[in-house]
Amino acid sequence: MRAIIDKLRTMGPENAAYDELFLQLVREVMHHAADEETVLLPAAERELKHELRPLGAKMTRRRLQLMGERPRLINARSPTA
Repeated sequence: MRAIIDKLRTMGPENAAYDELFLQLVREVMHHAADEETVLLPAAERELKHELRPLGAKMTRRRLQLMGERPRLINARSPTA
């Protein structure tokens, strides 16, 4: 995916191959997301089932910490901000 993104950045949308390359990127991202949802995340849940709550709490604390450090940057990216 990174290689495709790099190619897209260098060629620009006026290039005849841009649209096909962009669609290839979309397909690869969709395949990657589907693989994560159907294979990787279920496997991680099975392996970490006793650690999910503590991990979730740790992630939430870290997210809140980061928001406190850079509230404008995070809120600017939020669609509701």
